[in-house]
Amino acid sequence: MTITNQTANVRSGPGTQFAVIGSVNQGMQFDVTGKNAAGDWFQFCCVNGEVGWMFSQLATVENAQLVAVTADIPVAPPTAVPAPAQPTNTPLPAAPPPPPAAADPCASIGGDGCKFRITGGPSFAGNGGSELKLQLFFIHSGIDDGQPQGSYRVVLFKNGVELPTKSCEASVTGSPNNGPLGSFNHNCKLSLDKLPDGNVAGNYSGYVIDGNHERDSRDFSFSVPDGQGEVWIRFDQG
Repeated sequence: MTITNQTANVRSGPGTQFAVIGSVNQGMQFDVTGKNAAGDWFQFCCVNGEVGWMFSQLATVENAQLVAVTADIPVAPPTAVPAPAQPTNTPLPAAPPPPPAAADPCASIGGDGCKFRITGGPSFAGNGGSELKLQLFFIHSGIDDGQPQGSYRVVLFKNGVELPTKSCEASVTGSPNNGPLGSFNHNCKLSLDKLPDGNVAGNYSGYVIDGNHERDSRDFSFSVPDGQGEVWIRFDQG
């Protein structure tokens, strides 16, 4: 056997899993004493006084097909099994910060702004859904057990679209009117063509404004059922 590689490792058995017992250089010659069953490793003598094994592609062997399979081929050493990875404690993700508090629409209003609050309703009555009819009662419960207050109306939205309620006449003082749902001093009617979807039923939101069109309440909301159209709410600034 003649070594053809510039340098080559000599192993204790037919495979790279066996220990290296020495090395040889190109052109060195050795006596072949056997081979493995696959014929890709040759046993030869000797390196450092030991029988070694050489990979077939690193040397040439004359009449390699006539070389007998070695009877006592070394058993490959067991492959070390890596220890399983130890679980690590993954830290829990930090809790997201709480959402910012909603801005108070009344915070920037001076004086007695945002003084109205709902103390009655919203209540609804049927009118076939032919129009939105607001009957609102603006009072001051601290004066004469509920004195009607004038010059107020509401800004109203449906599905985010502002309705033309500012064009309705403001509330009036004096004796209130009597409606099917209660007393009122502000009446505002909106026909179907003034509503964004041509339908009275749906979700509404809004707030009270005074005679200067300045906000005078926090936001309120209500939902008109199908077939209803009259809406009554009492606002009290007492």
